[in-house]
Amino acid sequence: MSINTDKYKIVPHAAVLLVQKILEKTEPLADTNVIYLEHVSRQQQNTSKTFVYDSRSTIEYLYGVGILHEIRRIKNDGRTVEDWKYKVHFYRSKAIDFLQNLPLDENIYEITYDDHMREIKINGKLLTKTYFGSDTDMLFEHVYTHPGILLGKTSIEVAIDQKMRTLAAIVKDLKFVGVYREVFFPVVTKTQIKFVNPITRRYALENHLPSLPL
Repeated sequence: MSINTDKYKIVPHAAVLLVQKILEKTEPLADTNVIYLEHVSRQQQNTSKTFVYDSRSTIEYLYGVGILHEIRRIKNDGRTVEDWKYKVHFYRSKAIDFLQNLPLDENIYEITYDDHMREIKINGKLLTKTYFGSDTDMLFEHVYTHPGILLGKTSIEVAIDQKMRTLAAIVKDLKFVGVYREVFFPVVTKTQIKFVNPITRRYALENHLPSLPL
């Protein structure tokens, strides 16, 4: 299954993680959660335009901003929390239904590699380019064609007929650092490496992977 790049059809992983985090709050109307939701709102405003659009379209309707809106109405017109409890349960049930009905086998992140232009892209967005014949180029081409397999450094050097620098240094030069390395390269040691691609929603949730700032 190939990646669905239509932002109107695929729910961002960041939005899913945010809904999960909000649902962990056992008392959604507590003052600490009001502060938390306001913090989430400010965080979203400081991120990229695409992330704001996708996350808000999910969160506002499902839970976060909906409850925050109701809390502010309570504060503004003096009504009690009990008067608005049905709204809280409505948004919470929507969030739970949303998580339960997610298509878990769809690809949310996928690396593509153009061996003509030497371009590595994530969900169609350019991450980096490699130089033909370099150890970065040779290593990535090898792991790209062997996804999900734990590979030994020595066996890779035999396969590509070339000595390499440390695997960690090469992965860093390929721009897989921070959350990008965590998602696509779960194993990078002195002697072994593992590249996972594509990343399904099920795999991301089961392995508690972070969202990527694409």
